[in-house]
Amino acid sequence: KSDGSQVAANQPRFDVIDGVLGLMVEEGTTNAIPHSSDGKFVYSSIIDRNRYTNDIEEWITDSSVPSPALHVKRTTPYPVNNGCAYVTVGDLLVGSVVPRQEYTISLWFKGNKQSSSIIAQIRFNWCDSNDQLIGKTVILPISFTDNWQRYVFTVAAPDGAYRINQFQVGLETINLNDTYEFYIAGLQLEQKPYATSFIDGTRAAETLTIPTAGVLNPQEGTIECWVYVPQFWQPGIQFLRRIWGIGRGAGAGMYVLRYDPYDPYKGKIVFGIYNNAGTAQNISVAKPSVGWHYFAAKWSASEMALFIDGVKVGSIANPSLPSSFADTVISIGCRPDSPYDNVNTLIDDLRISSIARSDAEIAAAYQSGQSLPVDEWT
Repeated sequence: KSDGSQVAANQPRFDVIDGVLGLMVEEGTTNAIPHSSDGKFVYSSIIDRNRYTNDIEEWITDSSVPSPALHVKRTTPYPVNNGCAYVTVGDLLVGSVVPRQEYTISLWFKGNKQSSSIIAQIRFNWCDSNDQLIGKTVILPISFTDNWQRYVFTVAAPDGAYRINQFQVGLETINLNDTYEFYIAGLQLEQKPYATSFIDGTRAAETLTIPTAGVLNPQEGTIECWVYVPQFWQPGIQFLRRIWGIGRGAGAGMYVLRYDPYDPYKGKIVFGIYNNAGTAQNISVAKPSVGWHYFAAKWSASEMALFIDGVKVGSIANPSLPSSFADTVISIGCRPDSPYDNVNTLIDDLRISSIARSDAEIAAAYQSGQSLPVDEWT
């Protein structure tokens, strides 16, 4: 789950985030930090600036974190001022760094220190294809606590970047007689502007689908849900962000609610239905502000309409509805056939109805502030 706790394979991950219970579904991702077959990240050294060896360097298992944890401890005081103790990972993303692409680092950390002068941080160098340093990233603060804390940081690669050199997690400005202890687990580097849960290699994309048979009718229905609209939904980002959809691509019988970053709908929310000829009927409206919003899309022979926060924001009278769906399932938050179009956000309180709910009913559902009710059409 988002807190690192494990869930058995092929079991849904029900998770509470900001007080909201939901089903966690993730796209595929690759962790650029190398890991061994037993889940330990591979580091090249643990060394201080003055080349003094730490008293303890060991791996431990802790159920609170999603991977083995590296334990580093010094009980012997430093004989000189200005030390450091960094766990160093070698070259990363060689040849695959994309300039201006955002990268996200996540990890779990805890520890204790003798002196307030000790600072924990992450740092790494950006190098070009000639191995010349073109930029340095230093990330603060990381706190010393008795309990594990997960940290997530996003940074953009500078122009000309080719690889990351000497990715390091550790301590700086260790003074005379200082001692320390720290633990690192779940170290992950992803080529995207947000973090996913820990994987020690590459995770296959997950999809959440619901059968349409006995649930939805192409001639009449309503799909409602709350969606957290994220900041990164911006014009020009790569890929559509599909809140839900029936069908893999544009064509007869496709129903879809999406955020569209491309022309001609650049930056808009679009509800579309494709008739038997494969012609799209689209309602497009401005994307709402960052935060939670209630989306309701309904269709019938007399009208297809889109509501945001209980207000009808667009409609098409007498739509040409297809005789059948383009797929046997509705996919939530993604396409069913590829790692693309993932919403990469939270969806809550999803209700699928076999009737076109009335405008008043949709408005009342939003204004109630309660979970959507279940009835004979749900």
